Amino acid sequence: MNTVSGLNSLARAQGSRLCCCPLRTLQEQGKYHTLGSLRPRIRTPKQESVLHGTIRHRGTALYSLAPHHVPSQHDLQCQDEQYDVPLQVEYSGPRSPPSNRAVVAAAAATRRIKSRWIQLGLENPFVSNIAGPISAPSAPAPATATAVPRSVTRVRHSAVPPAPKPATSSTNLSDSVLLRFERDGFVVTRRLMPADQLTSLRAACEGEVSARRLESLRHRVRVLCPGVDPAILTSEMEMREALQKHATDDLGFLQFFNLHRTNPAVCRVALGPELAAVASQLLAARRVRVYQDCLFLKEPGFAETNWHSDLRMAPLDTNDFVTAWIPLRPVRGVRGGSSSKSPPDSGLMFAAGSHRDFALPFWHNMDGRDLSDRGYTMKDTGPMEVGDVSWHHGWTLHCAAPQPMGTPPRLALTVAFFADGARLLARHSDPTVRPELLHDEDAESYASWLGQLIKGKGRDGAFARHKLLPVVWPLDASEAGNFPLCDGPL
Repeated sequence: MNTVSGLNSLARAQGSRLCCCPLRTLQEQGKYHTLGSLRPRIRTPKQESVLHGTIRHRGTALYSLAPHHVPSQHDLQCQDEQYDVPLQVEYSGPRSPPSNRAVVAAAAATRRIKSRWIQLGLENPFVSNIAGPISAPSAPAPATATAVPRSVTRVRHSAVPPAPKPATSSTNLSDSVLLRFERDGFVVTRRLMPADQLTSLRAACEGEVSARRLESLRHRVRVLCPGVDPAILTSEMEMREALQKHATDDLGFLQFFNLHRTNPAVCRVALGPELAAVASQLLAARRVRVYQDCLFLKEPGFAETNWHSDLRMAPLDTNDFVTAWIPLRPVRGVRGGSSSKSPPDSGLMFAAGSHRDFALPFWHNMDGRDLSDRGYTMKDTGPMEVGDVSWHHGWTLHCAAPQPMGTPPRLALTVAFFADGARLLARHSDPTVRPELLHDEDAESYASWLGQLIKGKGRDGAFARHKLLPVVWPLDASEAGNFPLCDGPL
């Protein structure tokens, strides 16, 4: 066993026993390490004494062990003025020294033990005579309330709580999937969502279509009919007539924004951990926010969806943007099913690698282009079942085929994510931004927070952080609990 360094020679010469706890002898401590001793703050030739204590740290318990000693009244009065409780440590072998936290905890425990002995009126094991030699032990006390208990004095500490474990997900994308997304700009995750969850999601979305159909038609009139004021149109018939007479393009879909703000079923999916975990991996981002969700309805006879990239319609200056596309019924894809009787369906078609080709949207107008001169490989998702989710980068060009007659309407929910730290596109203060290439097609989606961020900062280019752009990853920082909002659409 290691011994406490610096034993007082005066105490040895007089044959006095060392002052410590009267509970065990030093011979009983042979199996324990020594962690320290107590020394006087002021030592003079006439008043030189040493208080020795052996303290063992074991888990959350601290023990004080030493021979018998009965303090004098003078000892009890002067102990706090003359002694500190530093732990001087002597080590052997490869054992590493304790941390500062362990030293501080042991010192605090020693002070608490000393105070407890005084409160009980028992012998204090921590004090020796200051003015003279260390006194000899007193005669054994009678078996009364002042008898010294023959047990180890133990001080319990509350255990230090373990550090919280980082949020994890059961969906871990393989390296091949991540590489495919990097090269092609899109990927499909099969059976990602539980089928029963999507059953309730489809019912909720069908209810939203019925309740917001006029709102969606008014949005399409605003986008496709520049000379028509949609506010004066009050019925679905009037809006369809306006689209037939004044639309610059055929009606390809109806669009419903941000259902997660008011619909619990949509909220559970859009802000849930399944999508957030995949988005964080595809973006390689530690913190991920939701940009928007959008429900797309393609009815039989609706025209194709033109080539576009999602980030061109978002007011964000970032490349870290990904969209999840969730079909709410099985989709056979543009090539149809394996049977010749199965007609083609309106799945998504991608221009693989186009997310890397920034020259195309920078120099060229995308209206009416078929991309045949860019050398892209055209790929689609293939047949998708309920629970499958496709993902595409914010700059990946994609389109959808017309919805054939004789097929059921196609409902698909999209949820767009971006890495936290993105800024707003400086449309007004940055002269290099080309306003003629900007789109306001999704203005209804971001109108409720964009003006607030610009006004709050006094300029555009502010960080895209708002309560309507909630953090969904990591899970321990998720703000999904604040949704759906109770006061309806903002």
